[in-house]
Amino acid sequence: GTRVYKGLHACTIYVPGNPMKETVSVQKLADRFGLQKTEEYKMETQNLPKRRLHEFASKLNRLYKVEDCVSDEQVVEWLQKKGAEGASLDIVSCGIIVSDGTRRWLTVHQIATEFNLEETEEHKAEVEQRDKRLRDFAEKLHKRYKVENCVSKEQVVEWLESRGALIQKDLNSCYINVPDGTRQYLSVQRIATEFNLEETGEYKVKAENREMCFR
Repeated sequence: GTRVYKGLHACTIYVPGNPMKETVSVQKLADRFGLQKTEEYKMETQNLPKRRLHEFASKLNRLYKVEDCVSDEQVVEWLQKKGAEGASLDIVSCGIIVSDGTRRWLTVHQIATEFNLEETEEHKAEVEQRDKRLRDFAEKLHKRYKVENCVSKEQVVEWLESRGALIQKDLNSCYINVPDGTRQYLSVQRIATEFNLEETGEYKVKAENREMCFR
C-alpha cells in the first residue's frame, strides 16, 4: 500500500511507532527506520556544496560577462573571492559578500545588478524569446477570456507578469502563482478556472459553432 509521489521526493508509508500512514521524504524515512548512508551517498553529500556552486557559476557565466572570466572554473574562483561557499539547494541563489560588506543570498540576476555585469548575447536572445512567449500566451488568454479589468493584450502581459508567469516553450501552459499561494503549471483554460475568468463573447460563439459541427 505504499504510495510514491511522481517527483520521487516523498512516499506515503507505515512507519515505526505510528499505526497510520505518513508522508515522508527519503531522509525522514531513513531516520524512522534507522538506515545508514552508503559510502557513495556520503561522498555525494560532501561534494554537494562545491557542485552546487559550480552549477550556479555555470549559469552565471552563460547569462552574464563576469569581468575577465572566460570559463566556469574562473567564475567559481570569482565567486569564492567574494566569499561564496556554495549555492542554495535549488541552485537559485548564492551567499556572497556585496559592496557594503554584508553577506546576502542573491540570484544570478541580482548578482549581475550588484556588480554591473553585462548580459551575454545568448542571454539577450533568451530574454527576447521569453518576452515573445509571454506576449503570445497573453494574446491567447486575452482572446478567450475577460482577464479581470484588462482591456488590451499589453495589460494581460502585465497581469501575468505580476503573478510571476513563466511560459512554456510550446505555449500550452505557464508556471504561475495562484490564489492559494502556490505555483502551478496551468493551461489557458485552467488559468480561467483558477482565477474565475469569463469567456469573451467571441470565444463563446466559436465554442458554440464547434459544438454544432460535432453534433
